Amino acid sequence: MPQPQDEHHARRRGGEKLSYVLLFILLFLLPARSFQHGFHYQDLVIAFRHPSRNTKGFCTGVEKNYVLPQFEFLAALNTSQCSTFAKSLALRPFFHSSTIPFYSIRYGDDIVGPYFTKDLADVSRRCILTYGLFHLLAAGKNPSDTAASACKASNSKGYNHKKGMFSTTIPKYSLSTKLGKRWRVGVVGVSDQNEEILLSSRQKENAVNAFQPFLHGTAGLDPTLRQLDERGPPPELDFFIFIFPKCGQVLLCLRLAQGPGTGKGYTFASKPRRPRSGVLKALAAYREKATFISPTAMDPELAWVMNNMGGVRKRSRVFDPFMGSGSLLFTASLLGAEELFGSDAAQELMGGESRVNKQLIIKSFAYDKNDFSQWVDSLTSPVPVLTQADILSRQLHPLFRSGYYDSIVTDPPYNIKAKVFGKAETATDTKAATARQQTIIPVIFALIDIAASVLVPGGRLVFFLPEWTKQDIGCNKKSDANILSYMLSRTPKAFKVVFTLPQTFSPSFTRWLVCLEKSVNE
Repeated sequence: MPQPQDEHHARRRGGEKLSYVLLFILLFLLPARSFQHGFHYQDLVIAFRHPSRNTKGFCTGVEKNYVLPQFEFLAALNTSQCSTFAKSLALRPFFHSSTIPFYSIRYGDDIVGPYFTKDLADVSRRCILTYGLFHLLAAGKNPSDTAASACKASNSKGYNHKKGMFSTTIPKYSLSTKLGKRWRVGVVGVSDQNEEILLSSRQKENAVNAFQPFLHGTAGLDPTLRQLDERGPPPELDFFIFIFPKCGQVLLCLRLAQGPGTGKGYTFASKPRRPRSGVLKALAAYREKATFISPTAMDPELAWVMNNMGGVRKRSRVFDPFMGSGSLLFTASLLGAEELFGSDAAQELMGGESRVNKQLIIKSFAYDKNDFSQWVDSLTSPVPVLTQADILSRQLHPLFRSGYYDSIVTDPPYNIKAKVFGKAETATDTKAATARQQTIIPVIFALIDIAASVLVPGGRLVFFLPEWTKQDIGCNKKSDANILSYMLSRTPKAFKVVFTLPQTFSPSFTRWLVCLEKSVNE
């Protein structure tokens, strides 16, 4: 005869089984919900911008793939709210051609929070090399095929993505959430870099007409609420029809986020050119009106990338020991840095009785917030603390505070655009190249040594390391020719190498973008 205690445990086990059954029903039978528009964000695509004149040359591997945008995005992701899932997230090329910068986002088997996609959208909005984050709705060989897939997939019960097949890639979503929403649709032609795709007005019109059954019928969008102005502010529902002539594919996507360097409307620049869209257009106008710009000022696009790689975000403390005219610190302020500190050994910048240039640099940080508020949130416009200091002197200085800075983002001088030490020589002079190589080595080691002291645990150091080839500098020792290996072999154990990316300018000159992170155990 069972005891009362046994009966109690039996009833308890029965209740637990019932709870598991109910949980199973809730998880697998009830429709899932997402943070916006009712979509199930199971198929995310991120598109990157093609290289510009400033960012070309960042290529790796045998095929010389352009990889800088992926590194910027993953670096920014590691400092976001969804950083715990960054290790399980992977970017997979959407097409076999690696020169088409479209990638599907896969995040493993980890259980992600309900705001995971929203966090990815926030990261995309702060990455200057990102074109946009999209939800893939359907794909096919032509507009009609893709539109038919969209209509068919909208009635399916879930996600169906077979390897190599793009016929039904849209999960089921709720149509009622779209009632009363303004919407827009545009056509974008995309091809390899260095190859421009120009679609005629008739081609675009025919593509949009092919999707009318889906947009007006299946999706139930109100034609009277369609926004016809392609260059106006994007509405809540912004549909993109991507046409890839080389790959023979057409994608229908919904844009979730737009990169700050992306222009208005539906354009996708292919050929390397001077970037003049989005926030880069505002930065170009700022540089033209700036009270002081040195000849070695970092380009705004690269400055933005370096700050993202350095983990600069809201309330960060950022230090640039080779600040020049402060272009890197200025970009850090746009990304939310709360405290800015800069130093330079140049007497003409920071020293002298009048200190005119120093005051002009500080004045340039007093920008109009309305010029950048469209792309950047929570602008604080901090006043930078600037001083003259030489890291090679090894003298104690108030700026060299132990464990104080979150990020050091800098570009050490290497005597190409301006003088560093002594007389500047031509790039073809072997003796000058040897002098430059020998000059930069103690500067880099002094920088790393100071960074190991002043960075907080987990803080990052990002800088450019120039390298002249063995033939150019006329040296025989391998360690002298490969300055990167020489530096990394002598980097303190307090640092781990996050990445090193080469930017090749010519057969004789390359500069490495280096990111080091201070160990949290130090």
